[in-house]
Amino acid sequence: MESTANVIEIPGVKASSLKAMLEYIYCNKIEMNEDLALELLEPADKFLLSDLRDACERFLDECLDLENFVKIFKKTADIETNLLKERIEEFISMNSNALKKREDVKALPEDMLVKIHPDLCEVDRK
Repeated sequence: MESTANVIEIPGVKASSLKAMLEYIYCNKIEMNEDLALELLEPADKFLLSDLRDACERFLDECLDLENFVKIFKKTADIETNLLKERIEEFISMNSNALKKREDVKALPEDMLVKIHPDLCEVDRK
């Protein structure tokens, strides 16, 4: 089908992400930002682009803070991200009290909280 079609659909990959992925594959360069790193992490993992996946992980690791924790945690929860999962676990341990006070953390599904740190399940979910 791909050989005769003018368009090839890649489910779950935005055109801008695909363009950035191809630039990385062919030119070995990418202008990384938080949103792009989050968008590329899953397709890089899916298409076995381990260098790109690792670059996304490192970028997200460096920019992880209280403001973007929930967004990064939600997006990476189901992706094999060893470096980032370790970093998130450390981040939770170091910022447990501050995270418990944040409303966005309180809205996370309990199964996501249990995966990383059971202590967060004690958050008041009112």
